[in-house]
Amino acid sequence: MISKRFIIVALAMFGISALGGYVYFEQYREKVLEVYAFNVNGSSYFIRTPNDMRIVINAGANGAVLRNITGILPFYSRRIDKVMATDTDPRNITGLIDIISRYRVGEIILPQNTIYSLGISTTTDKIYETFQSAVRGSGAKVTYVEGGDVISFDENVSANIIFPANAGEFAYSKSSAPQIIPEINYDQTHFLLLGNATTKIQKYIAKGKTFDGNRCYKAKRVIITANSATSGNIADDLTGRYYADFLIYSKSLTGLNVSTKSRAEDPFYYLPMNNRFNTKEKSAVRAISDGKQLRIDTI
Repeated sequence: MISKRFIIVALAMFGISALGGYVYFEQYREKVLEVYAFNVNGSSYFIRTPNDMRIVINAGANGAVLRNITGILPFYSRRIDKVMATDTDPRNITGLIDIISRYRVGEIILPQNTIYSLGISTTTDKIYETFQSAVRGSGAKVTYVEGGDVISFDENVSANIIFPANAGEFAYSKSSAPQIIPEINYDQTHFLLLGNATTKIQKYIAKGKTFDGNRCYKAKRVIITANSATSGNIADDLTGRYYADFLIYSKSLTGLNVSTKSRAEDPFYYLPMNNRFNTKEKSAVRAISDGKQLRIDTI
């Protein structure tokens, strides 16, 4: 008869072996760029670079993104290298409060101007006040950016800041507020994170000097939007300048029409349906790049 002590020892050895395998897998993970777009109310992205630098860009309207990130990172790790809040919208920053509180954050990146600093809104949102308090208490370095800046994420991985524009160059409003629009670049692969940008902002960046939509024919480009990819949300000026090979978008599956081919209705009429990925289908869409090739799936 097998003794209770033997069973306990066997289970302990199995647990140690499994943990060792998990740690080994994490330590020797494939050196690729991973970009996740989460299914949230608002926008939320997580980036993990080839050298394991970790960047959170927005985190939705609640703490649900925490579950997604803890499912990706080693359970024993509490490190986030950079957090970027693209704007002051509670739909984007609420979840960041939990991220900043739970993880050891190295740097927090914020837009140079906001609707509050520009006097567009005179009443500060309570959630934004809580977020500001979390930033001050984090001990992290705080960096303010605007269009034209470049943020290094890792060796050969950077974020070109396409927007916000200088306050004198764009007519901001509550609907078209200052927000960070980064393009994440890794060798020949490029990810344009539009978030909730209005068509007014998209038209501006399409003709702006900080926007480089033309690259070599080998480049692979991905547009990621937190909205549905309809003509009401995506400007023709943008798709005409930034020819995407893949689209990641967010649309309710109810009444989803996959047969639209008219440019008037579908700004991505040229893009095959199997190159389009909807975050609403599962919890996230994941893109993996080795710098030259891309593979994208829903998880």
